[in-house]
Amino acid sequence: MGISLSRQELYDLVWSKPMTHVSKDLGMSDVMLGKICREKNVPRPPRGYWANLLTGKNKSRYIKPPLPGLGTKGLNFWTTLEFEHEAREEARTDKFDPKDFSVPIPPGPEFLETLAEFRARVDATMPATVEPSKMRSLHPLVQRLADRDAEKARDAKQSSWDKAEFQDKEGAYLLQSINGLVQNCANLGIKSEISGRVHLRLSLGFRYGGLFRMHVERPTDWMGHKIPGKKAIYKFAWGQDWEVRDPKNQKSYETFGAKEIRELILEKIVEGEKSYREHAQRFYGWDVSSRKQLLAEHQEKIEKAAQEKREAIEQMLAMRVEMMDAALEKMRKSDQVRELIATMRTKSEAAKHPIDGLERWIGWASHHANTLDPRNMSAHHFEQWIAKFKLRD
Repeated sequence: MGISLSRQELYDLVWSKPMTHVSKDLGMSDVMLGKICREKNVPRPPRGYWANLLTGKNKSRYIKPPLPGLGTKGLNFWTTLEFEHEAREEARTDKFDPKDFSVPIPPGPEFLETLAEFRARVDATMPATVEPSKMRSLHPLVQRLADRDAEKARDAKQSSWDKAEFQDKEGAYLLQSINGLVQNCANLGIKSEISGRVHLRLSLGFRYGGLFRMHVERPTDWMGHKIPGKKAIYKFAWGQDWEVRDPKNQKSYETFGAKEIRELILEKIVEGEKSYREHAQRFYGWDVSSRKQLLAEHQEKIEKAAQEKREAIEQMLAMRVEMMDAALEKMRKSDQVRELIATMRTKSEAAKHPIDGLERWIGWASHHANTLDPRNMSAHHFEQWIAKFKLRD
């Protein structure tokens, strides 16, 4: 977890109030805040500082130290590069939320210097690399490689495929070369790791991976005997096991000194910068594509909703007309029934004898006409009928 504060702002903050209060304001634990202070080389008040400040005792014990500059211990070459990377990342203006349509798409990632210019600047600020032959001791992790190789030399049979690498002259030079790379990286602040139990692999703490392998190809004849006068070739490759075995990924060296080590370190730093830029461009492109897709889906939803609304309105209008037509039809039928009643009544008056059941039929027909006729609806039923039209003010 990071915080968007400069070193100076963080320094001023942790010396203004207790760490527990500062961490609460920043929304993190005091342990995490302490870790960030260590990474940024920001001194913190020692334990008991605030209690001592209140009592006024032993003030000389608690002197507020100044904020160390970039050249001081703790801020080495690598951490300075990392802080610069963090600052550039925080200052990026190309990031946006594809789902927030209120924020327009910003311009894409911009980098103020080319990769060649970046490499030249890093090369100019990188401390001098040390010749492997001038190093008096092995790095602890390289020492583990040497110890494991010594075990192989003691235990391996003549026919064993897992033979020692560092026991002859060429092997000793290989171990010296590996130690030179790891030790120079350590001098720059680049951490190293080792993995495996039987087959050990070294990895350097570069961004986007620092696993590597270095081995020696000794000049031998078809019987496996060394050819006098021919130099050994030292092969180096970055990557996983399947990558380092590919000859296309291997660099060949007859000698491996400070110059070659510096080139490898610069190459890896520039490779990390290139990957970072490609990553930024790729994610920006994904966000732009996502925004366009979301906008298209949003527009499709709007158009679909508008179409559904139009269809609903058309259905409503059709329903209203249908209700009106039905009411008018009932009025016509009720009037026709009444006309029929009048006709039948006139016809019965002209008859020579009374029509049996006429009055009962007239009573039923009149009731039927009154039931059909919407003009005879009660106020309550009329109100319900009007409500079905769903008219608005």
